[in-house]
Amino acid sequence: MEYKEQVEKVANQLDSNGEPMSASQVVEKILRSLIDDFESIICAIEKSKDLSVLLVEELVGSLKATNKGKGRSTNRVTKYYRRNLI
Repeated sequence: MEYKEQVEKVANQLDSNGEPMSASQVVEKILRSLIDDFESIICAIEKSKDLSVLLVEELVGSLKATNKGKGRSTNRVTKYYRRNLI
């Protein structure tokens, strides 16, 4: 399971418990949880996109595109998030 799916699962569980989490809150949660290696990417996304309407899928697409462009291992990042999810 990818990190995005894990975050969405937690958001759905919160919603089931009467604590709904908006899409923008999920996007912000993902951005806040990224490791320091992604700081420049986060800044670029925050400046170029309206986070209040950004969908999780769009965020993940932007992160993957930038990640591949910089030659980073997507698997390394996914493993990090699996160990450190909430």
